[in-house]
Amino acid sequence: MQHGNDKRTRSLYTLILSTVGCCLLLILSACGQAVAATSNSLNAANITHNTTIGNASKHITTAPMPPTQTNCPTNGQGRPAIFAPLSLGSHQNLVYVYNASGSASLKRVDTTTGAKTTIISLGNGAAIHSAQLSTDGQFILFVTQYTNQAQLQMVRLDGQGLQTLYCAEPINGIPNFISNALWSPNQQLTVFEEENPGGGPGAPVVRLYNLLTGAVVTYISPTSRAGYTPRQWLNDTEIYMTGSYTGLVAPPANVFILDISKGTNQINNTRQIAAIEGYNWEMNISTDHTRLILSQSADNADNTELAPPSIISSQNVTGGVLNPIYISHVFAVTQVRAIGPNTLLMVLGGQTGNLPEDGLWKINMDGTGLVHLTYDGRLLSDTRTPWASVSRDGKLYATIGYDNTGDENTAPYKVLYGSLSGGATTLVALTNRGENAEIVGWTTF
Repeated sequence: MQHGNDKRTRSLYTLILSTVGCCLLLILSACGQAVAATSNSLNAANITHNTTIGNASKHITTAPMPPTQTNCPTNGQGRPAIFAPLSLGSHQNLVYVYNASGSASLKRVDTTTGAKTTIISLGNGAAIHSAQLSTDGQFILFVTQYTNQAQLQMVRLDGQGLQTLYCAEPINGIPNFISNALWSPNQQLTVFEEENPGGGPGAPVVRLYNLLTGAVVTYISPTSRAGYTPRQWLNDTEIYMTGSYTGLVAPPANVFILDISKGTNQINNTRQIAAIEGYNWEMNISTDHTRLILSQSADNADNTELAPPSIISSQNVTGGVLNPIYISHVFAVTQVRAIGPNTLLMVLGGQTGNLPEDGLWKINMDGTGLVHLTYDGRLLSDTRTPWASVSRDGKLYATIGYDNTGDENTAPYKVLYGSLSGGATTLVALTNRGENAEIVGWTTF
């Protein structure tokens, strides 16, 4: 076990040392002890969000949702999504998932009035994951996992029009899954992973579902343990992915682009953008789509917790030289999300951190402007759209708090939001032991 940890740490140290050699002055100004940095507040104007949810939405008239279907389409096929416009209000609303024992709900809270609303509630052992808001803020796309089946579903923000778009049927009696579903910016496509029809040890296949036609097309069909995990849309035709391996036979490696405009031939449609190896790393794209952001941390001695050293760096979105943003030999960076062209949120310590400096921070892309937002910020949304983490007006953030009890299956989750200028957080929901909650994102209502 120790040898594996040494290898991961050496890999991370190599990356840090090579970056230090290029940009020592920047590191000295950006890192230090992290807690003694400036406390500049974030200018909301620097956070770029979809503008159609603002003034344009005031000219939309709500229409009733036509009849929809919740049964599964024919095996292997999708169903066209049904849309009807919804007029949105001006209050910032946070949408979140609450997975209870045997049931799951999508909920929202109005941060102006404090009113909480259940959008939908599903029983029969349902669990919701991969939930995300549409670019226009009117719809929620999500995966519902039942005991023997996973369903890609959608519902309007007011709870109307629940519909099942695609189902992953069991393979040879083994329950199937849909994971890492990502909704395109134009709201017309969804990419996701699904169990390899050939069974193990083949890595999951990558499929593309067209919401307008219902067509489901396979773009990547691995024949070995090596595969790809969709992470973020760059635009309406290019998807950033990370290399992955089933069975943990090797650590995840490298960042790739899948270009769906080049067809389903994997040799033509996939290319590597950045080289990175080891465990505990992830990628983001800046909101102006010009920078690729990579972050990574090491493990502790028994591989049970993330640990320092850690690094956040950026490069051109199409590749190039790495530029350091933050490096620490003291704290573990466990999550990073881009919330503006020049601004990031980062989590130190994650679910197991117990240092006073752990929790949610704000940092500029040049390493300045560090602000400790809340010690309770332990998890951010898995979705990398800016409105998954920050309100549409650029003033509020959302995070999950987590009271570490030593058993992740019993520790309660807290849904929280707060101001990007700092200050106390507001508690929205507290789960019971054995339940969990996830941030979906922000819209208005």
